[in-house]
Amino acid sequence: MTDADPAAGPLAGLRVAITRAAEQSRELTEGLESLGATVVSVPSIHITDPADGGAALARAVERLHDYEWLVITSPNGARRFCEALGDRDVPESTKVAAIGPGTADQLAQGHVKVVLVPSRHVAESLLASFPDPADPDPATSHTMTTPTHRVLIARAQTARDVLPEGLTERGWQVDVVATYETVMAPVDTSRVEALSGCDIVTFASASALRNLLEQVEPSEIPSLVVTIGPIASAEAARWGLKVAAEADPHTVEGLIEATVQAATARTATAQAATLRAQTEHS
Repeated sequence: MTDADPAAGPLAGLRVAITRAAEQSRELTEGLESLGATVVSVPSIHITDPADGGAALARAVERLHDYEWLVITSPNGARRFCEALGDRDVPESTKVAAIGPGTADQLAQGHVKVVLVPSRHVAESLLASFPDPADPDPATSHTMTTPTHRVLIARAQTARDVLPEGLTERGWQVDVVATYETVMAPVDTSRVEALSGCDIVTFASASALRNLLEQVEPSEIPSLVVTIGPIASAEAARWGLKVAAEADPHTVEGLIEATVQAATARTATAQAATLRAQTEHS
């Protein structure tokens, strides 16, 4: 991708708005620019410490041996978990699941081995692929002094409860710990003007979309909306936005590919309209 001539790329001449947190936008920005886009940064979220400053995460890391499974639901959560883990290892008895390849890659950088990544990178798919708790060994269960079948979910301060509720219904004992918090980043007048002048807007999370629409009129949003996955797409629909393309896989690379798809489809539609007009007047 980086070897291609940006001036001849599929996004050449297009202005693409990205709404990711400023500290997370590099990969998306570079990927879009390599394809010819002029990237306009309109961050609507900011990543910060959870309300307790990470105290609960630090305590959870100290007792990882109590859990059969550790579940990480985002790259941000993976990064914060690895920072809390430091130079320690996850106990061999604790298996690790990641919501998607981006999260798994971030954990791998912290030398954390992931054994489960769902085929679709959403909570529903992870829940569907998660095993049921095994029956305890009757020969030893009476000697256990701590609960079995425990799962630790490390996630954002505010998140959907699909996983903890679903795993609890399946018979797991679930603990949830906040690794970070997503807060609204103010969008000033100059950024709104820049946004309205874009051809495409990308959303890498439902929270980025929601925070932007709470500050900006829908009429200021570019007509081509591209999302990273079904949760962000559902949020777009809630605000009355039509999604032009949805990333599959639900990764930054997938978001870039979906942006190209949206741009290509728009060009094809415009060319078809021009051809029809020429035919009608011939």
